[in-house]
Order: sequence, then structure tokens, then C-alpha cells
Amino acid sequence: MSSYQTQFASAAREEPVQVMWSHQQFSQLGVLCQVLDAIENGVVILNPQRQVIYINQPLAEFANLSDKDEAIGLRVGEVIGCDHAFTTFGGCGTTEFCRSCGAITAILIAQDGQANVQECRIARHVDNQFDVLDLRVKATPLTVDGEKITVFSVTNIADEKRRQVLEHIFFMICAIRRR
Repeated sequence: MSSYQTQFASAAREEPVQVMWSHQQFSQLGVLCQVLDAIENGVVILNPQRQVIYINQPLAEFANLSDKDEAIGLRVGEVIGCDHAFTTFGGCGTTEFCRSCGAITAILIAQDGQANVQECRIARHVDNQFDVLDLRVKATPLTVDGEKITVFSVTNIADEKRRQVLEHIFFMICAIRRR
């Protein structure tokens, strides 16, 4: 396993050969992979080092990947393109900014054995354009054939957040007019 300094979660990564072996093992669960590809939400399966061993088609498309295999061995923030995921050699989860990230929080809680749902905001640059993602994430621990994995799902809640802001503005205007 390779490891780097970290300001939050472990920077340790599994050897690429082991990651590929885990990917191949999970990919052999054909019907399950088809089901994961068929659902609307983005889903990744993570190993104990938080590296992707499987990514479903909706999340691959959301992350603008031309091939799902591009994500194998990466961490969630690296797949999605979080700006902070690339500021340290340790990658996603290892910067001081990661301490307030709902994605890594949910993953770490799941790795301690408890499912968790969080919201997070991820800043990224896509095609030289700044973009901010508002996401609801859920991390669930599972054991498959004796191997501990984390099922991590992503839902884009940008529309929900915009609606909340508009409702807040509307009610503020109504309150001001009543004065």
C-alpha cells in the first residue's frame, strides 16, 4: 500500500493489482452490476482505502468519463473532479478542507459500520469552467465474500437547493412588504 501525509483521512491506497482484482471480482456479479447501471443515482463501490472498485453508468456520465474503467482506483472526489482532491499527493479526503466534506464524513462513518447520509458542496473546474455541485450522499457498509466494501450513492440536489433559496427570498419579500 502506498501512503502520503494527510490532514484528515488516511492517504493509504491499495496496490493497483489488488484494486484491479477487486474490480474484476465485483464485476463478475453481473446482474448486480446491471441493476446498479439501471438506477438513476450515481453509485460507486469503494474498497477499505476508499478507492473505486466499481462505478455505475449514471455516475460515470455525471463525472464526464469516457470509460468507466477510468475511475477504478480513484477516490470519489477525484472521480467527480473536486478541486481539493488534487491539492495533495494523498488525494481525496486528505486536505484540511475535507474535514467539512459530507462525502468523506459519510464514507468514514460507513467504514465504522454505520450507514450515513450527508449533504456536500463540491467545487470543481470542468472544461475551464468553475462549477459547484450540491449533492446528497449516502454511504452504506457491506461485506461481500468476506471483503468489507462501502456502497456510496450520489444524488444531485442542485434543483432542491435553488428552490429552497427562491422560497427563502419569496418569504423574506413577503415579510418586508407586511411591515
